[in-house]
Amino acid sequence: MLNNQFSELAYQKYEHANSHILQYILQSGIVNPKVLDVGCWMGAFGEQLNKHISCQIDGIDINEEVLGIAKTKGYRNLYKIDLNNADFTGIDQQYDFIIFGDVLEHTIDPSGIIKQLKLKLNVNGLIAVSLPNVGFVLYRLLHLLGYWDYKEYGVMDKTHLRFFTLHSMKRFFKTNNLQIMQTDPHVGLNRSAFVIKSAKILAKMYPSLFAIQIVFLLNPGGNELSGDLFRGA
Repeated sequence: MLNNQFSELAYQKYEHANSHILQYILQSGIVNPKVLDVGCWMGAFGEQLNKHISCQIDGIDINEEVLGIAKTKGYRNLYKIDLNNADFTGIDQQYDFIIFGDVLEHTIDPSGIIKQLKLKLNVNGLIAVSLPNVGFVLYRLLHLLGYWDYKEYGVMDKTHLRFFTLHSMKRFFKTNNLQIMQTDPHVGLNRSAFVIKSAKILAKMYPSLFAIQIVFLLNPGGNELSGDLFRGA
């Protein structure tokens, strides 16, 4: 059980595995990939990854209690690090993938974090990032009407320090010398099959308007990698 500083809501909103990022790793064809899960929480992502392939997964989180739970789910090395006062010198591994699943929007200096952790990648290592889209059509309308109300979870989560549109996401990656290899919009709906299918079509056509979250596979420094496994950028 988590102590009282973490609510049941916190458990529910953070304890999930991003299916797009999972597929990036599975489709890479890398045997026994080394993965660093930044903001791993209780290890839901690593648990799912370990069910599919043999891998070596390490994790970073600020809370020692959740790191202990992640350890039981197949994580190898676990690092207690505050991303808003980050020192990654204790990490002496090199990784095939570094993943940021709904993490960077919670940080004061996401560029600084990217800059430091890029040094922990193998020569052909890749970065996967998911970010909430504040340009989603619902929030455009609400903000136009003057509403900027924080919520317990979602795009307007009260713990978010940074807000991104698709345009600013791309600018952020370009500024940090991250080449976009693949982009996947996410609609995040729990509705009828017809509604979900329609929403996915719209999100694919107009992600800046209809994707509530956008997931990216990124190549740091523009290394010359084959894109055959990662079409769709």
